[in-house]
Amino acid sequence: MRTTCFFSTRFLPVLLLPFLLCVFGCAGKAVHIPESKDTTALWERYKALDGEHAPYRLSLSLRLGKSGDTRRVTAFLWGNDTENQRLDVFAGVGTIVAKIASTPDSFLLVAPVDGKAYFHEGTNAPRLNLKMPLPLTLSHLANILCGHYRDVFGSEHGVISDTKDGPAFRLLDSLEGTLALDREGRPTVWNEREEGGKGWRMRLFYGTDNLPSKLDLSNSRGERFLLLVKDRERPSSFAEKELDLSVPKGMPLLPIPAHTAAR
Repeated sequence: MRTTCFFSTRFLPVLLLPFLLCVFGCAGKAVHIPESKDTTALWERYKALDGEHAPYRLSLSLRLGKSGDTRRVTAFLWGNDTENQRLDVFAGVGTIVAKIASTPDSFLLVAPVDGKAYFHEGTNAPRLNLKMPLPLTLSHLANILCGHYRDVFGSEHGVISDTKDGPAFRLLDSLEGTLALDREGRPTVWNEREEGGKGWRMRLFYGTDNLPSKLDLSNSRGERFLLLVKDRERPSSFAEKELDLSVPKGMPLLPIPAHTAAR
């Protein structure tokens, strides 16, 4: 289900539900190719990849908007695993735009500047939204940045297409679309839709640690979301209080509308 829902702040108009990836590929019809030993081996290399399952803290820089009208925010994303996350988003020096706590069956967003909080219960987690509705959940984002690709793109594929990005595998689990891999099996390009020129395209770039250091999402409407990993920390663990998020006394707590939830 595609979703949109917004709220406003003085810093980022029409911003954030619930968060807080024009270059658009695959124009024309892709050519399907038969599966071969090479593509089978490539997919097996992809399935064998798995980042470290350990506590993490990421410092992020985010730029979003359309050409000539972009905004930059910074964020910290952390957790003991990629199932339970905390995220703080800042605009300007020390100004908190949003605080988010996400678990497999709950989601809480506190927006201090807006003076409201939003919650959702259930396994159909809300999609990210920073001024524009994005195709990923917070769990998707954490798993991608930590190298847990199968938790986002799945382990099974359908038809294989020959594209300018290389062999693109049709995804059958979780996210829709196609996924192109480099020779090591690392995801390089995800297209939400292969044909028709609509939907999101995400390019992944890697750092010296072999994990994604940059995500570049764009669509045919000229919207773009650029994420840079500025720093990675590997703490021993986070205490429960460091992952908890409470709603300030007197702040309205509103349900996230059902139509904003992911599939």
